Amino acid sequence: MKTLEGIRDELLGLYNGNGWHGPSLTELLDGVTAEEALQQPLNGAHSIWEIVLHLWAWTNEVTRRLQGGSSYEPIEGNWPAITAADQAGWQKTLADLDVTHQALSDVIAQFPENRLDDIVPSSREFNVNMSFANMLNGLIAHNAYHAGQIAILKTAGKIS
Repeated sequence: MKTLEGIRDELLGLYNGNGWHGPSLTELLDGVTAEEALQQPLNGAHSIWEIVLHLWAWTNEVTRRLQGGSSYEPIEGNWPAITAADQAGWQKTLADLDVTHQALSDVIAQFPENRLDDIVPSSREFNVNMSFANMLNGLIAHNAYHAGQIAILKTAGKIS
Protein backbone atom coordinates (compact mmCIF):
# COMPACT_ATOMS: atom_id res chain seq x y z
CA MET A 1 0.00 0.00 0.00
CA LYS A 2 1.16 3.51 -0.73
CA THR A 3 1.80 5.88 2.12
CA LEU A 4 -0.42 8.89 2.47
CA GLU A 5 2.47 11.11 1.39
CA GLY A 6 2.93 8.95 -1.73
CA ILE A 7 -0.76 9.20 -2.57
CA ARG A 8 -0.67 12.97 -2.11
CA ASP A 9 2.43 13.28 -4.29
CA GLU A 10 0.82 11.21 -7.03
CA LEU A 11 -2.39 13.27 -6.97
CA LEU A 12 -0.41 16.50 -7.10
CA GLY A 13 1.83 15.14 -9.86
CA LEU A 14 -1.21 14.30 -11.96
CA TYR A 15 -2.54 17.80 -11.42
CA ASN A 16 0.47 20.08 -11.77
CA GLY A 17 3.68 18.10 -11.65
CA ASN A 18 5.36 15.23 -13.39
CA GLY A 19 2.51 12.78 -13.72
CA TRP A 20 3.45 9.20 -14.60
CA HIS A 21 0.72 9.15 -17.24
CA GLY A 22 2.07 12.03 -19.35
CA PRO A 23 1.37 15.75 -19.18
CA SER A 24 -0.26 17.00 -15.99
CA LEU A 25 -3.76 18.45 -16.09
CA THR A 26 -2.40 21.98 -15.80
CA GLU A 27 -0.04 21.32 -18.72
CA LEU A 28 -2.89 19.93 -20.81
CA LEU A 29 -5.14 22.88 -20.00
CA ASP A 30 -2.51 25.60 -20.39
CA GLY A 31 -3.47 27.91 -23.22
CA VAL A 32 -6.82 26.24 -23.94
CA THR A 33 -9.41 28.94 -24.64
CA ALA A 34 -13.07 28.86 -23.65
CA GLU A 35 -14.03 28.29 -27.28
CA GLU A 36 -11.65 25.33 -27.51
CA ALA A 37 -12.79 23.93 -24.15
CA LEU A 38 -16.39 23.93 -25.43
CA GLN A 39 -15.58 21.97 -28.60
CA GLN A 40 -16.99 18.48 -28.97
CA PRO A 41 -14.81 17.08 -31.77
CA LEU A 42 -15.77 13.48 -31.00
CA ASN A 43 -19.42 12.62 -31.45
CA GLY A 44 -21.04 11.83 -28.11
CA ALA A 45 -17.98 12.72 -26.01
CA HIS A 46 -17.90 15.34 -23.30
CA SER A 47 -16.06 18.60 -23.95
CA ILE A 48 -12.85 19.53 -22.16
CA TRP A 49 -14.82 22.03 -20.10
CA GLU A 50 -17.34 19.38 -19.04
CA ILE A 51 -14.52 17.04 -18.04
CA VAL A 52 -12.82 19.77 -16.00
CA LEU A 53 -16.08 20.45 -14.13
CA HIS A 54 -16.46 16.70 -13.52
CA LEU A 55 -12.91 16.52 -12.12
CA TRP A 56 -13.61 19.55 -9.93
CA ALA A 57 -16.82 18.04 -8.54
CA TRP A 58 -15.28 14.65 -7.72
CA THR A 59 -12.18 16.21 -6.17
CA ASN A 60 -14.49 18.26 -3.94
CA GLU A 61 -16.44 15.10 -3.07
CA VAL A 62 -13.32 13.17 -2.06
CA THR A 63 -12.17 16.14 0.04
CA ARG A 64 -15.55 16.21 1.81
CA ARG A 65 -15.30 12.48 2.53
CA LEU A 66 -11.81 12.88 4.00
CA GLN A 67 -13.27 15.58 6.26
CA GLY A 68 -15.92 13.19 7.59
CA GLY A 69 -18.67 13.44 5.01
CA SER A 70 -20.59 10.35 3.93
CA SER A 71 -20.16 8.92 0.44
CA TYR A 72 -22.49 10.37 -2.10
CA GLU A 73 -22.37 11.84 -5.56
CA PRO A 74 -20.88 15.32 -5.60
CA ILE A 75 -23.12 18.11 -4.33
CA GLU A 76 -22.23 19.94 -7.57
CA GLY A 77 -23.50 16.95 -9.61
CA ASN A 78 -21.64 14.20 -11.43
CA TRP A 79 -21.39 16.34 -14.57
CA PRO A 80 -21.99 19.96 -13.45
CA ALA A 81 -23.44 22.32 -16.01
CA ILE A 82 -21.39 25.08 -17.59
CA THR A 83 -22.90 28.27 -16.23
CA ALA A 84 -21.03 30.99 -18.13
CA ALA A 85 -19.70 29.79 -21.49
CA ASP A 86 -17.21 32.59 -22.05
CA GLN A 87 -13.53 33.22 -21.36
CA ALA A 88 -14.24 34.61 -17.87
CA GLY A 89 -16.31 31.52 -17.02
CA TRP A 90 -13.53 29.25 -18.28
CA GLN A 91 -10.92 31.08 -16.21
CA LYS A 92 -13.18 30.74 -13.15
CA THR A 93 -13.55 27.00 -13.83
CA LEU A 94 -9.76 26.61 -14.01
CA ALA A 95 -9.28 28.68 -10.84
CA ASP A 96 -11.92 26.59 -9.03
CA LEU A 97 -10.10 23.40 -10.10
CA ASP A 98 -6.86 24.81 -8.73
CA VAL A 99 -8.45 25.78 -5.40
CA THR A 100 -10.04 22.34 -5.15
CA HIS A 101 -6.74 20.55 -5.67
CA GLN A 102 -5.04 22.74 -3.10
CA ALA A 103 -7.82 22.02 -0.60
CA LEU A 104 -7.49 18.27 -1.25
CA SER A 105 -3.73 18.48 -0.75
CA ASP A 106 -4.19 20.36 2.53
CA VAL A 107 -6.75 17.85 3.81
CA ILE A 108 -4.59 14.86 2.86
CA ALA A 109 -1.63 16.45 4.67
CA GLN A 110 -3.73 16.50 7.86
CA PHE A 111 -5.39 13.09 7.41
CA PRO A 112 -4.16 10.43 9.87
CA GLU A 113 -2.12 7.76 8.06
CA ASN A 114 -3.51 5.08 10.38
CA ARG A 115 -7.02 5.74 8.97
CA LEU A 116 -6.17 4.79 5.38
CA ASP A 117 -7.65 1.31 5.82
CA ASP A 118 -10.81 2.61 7.52
CA ILE A 119 -14.01 2.37 5.52
CA VAL A 120 -15.37 5.66 4.18
CA PRO A 121 -18.72 6.44 5.86
CA SER A 122 -21.56 5.78 3.43
CA SER A 123 -24.95 7.30 3.02
CA ARG A 124 -27.91 4.95 2.63
CA GLU A 125 -28.38 6.01 -0.98
CA PHE A 126 -24.74 5.65 -1.99
CA ASN A 127 -23.04 2.77 -0.19
CA VAL A 128 -19.60 2.32 -1.73
CA ASN A 129 -17.95 0.22 1.02
CA MET A 130 -14.35 1.22 0.32
CA SER A 131 -11.37 2.28 2.36
CA PHE A 132 -9.94 5.78 2.31
CA ALA A 133 -6.85 4.34 0.57
CA ASN A 134 -9.01 2.77 -2.16
CA MET A 135 -10.95 6.00 -2.58
CA LEU A 136 -7.77 8.06 -2.98
CA ASN A 137 -6.21 5.55 -5.36
CA GLY A 138 -9.48 5.57 -7.27
CA LEU A 139 -9.26 9.35 -7.59
CA ILE A 140 -5.73 8.96 -8.99
CA ALA A 141 -7.01 6.53 -11.64
CA HIS A 142 -10.06 8.73 -12.32
CA ASN A 143 -7.95 11.84 -12.85
CA ALA A 144 -5.42 10.03 -15.06
CA TYR A 145 -8.26 8.61 -17.18
CA HIS A 146 -9.81 12.02 -17.71
CA ALA A 147 -6.42 13.63 -18.39
CA GLY A 148 -6.06 11.11 -21.22
CA GLN A 149 -9.50 12.07 -22.52
CA ILE A 150 -8.50 15.74 -22.51
CA ALA A 151 -5.33 14.91 -24.46
CA ILE A 152 -7.39 13.00 -27.05
CA LEU A 153 -9.93 15.83 -27.32
CA LYS A 154 -7.14 18.33 -27.85
CA THR A 155 -5.76 16.22 -30.69
CA ALA A 156 -9.18 15.65 -32.23
CA GLY A 157 -10.01 19.35 -31.98
CA LYS A 158 -6.58 20.36 -33.28
CA ILE A 159 -5.88 22.33 -30.08
CA SER A 160 -2.21 22.93 -29.40
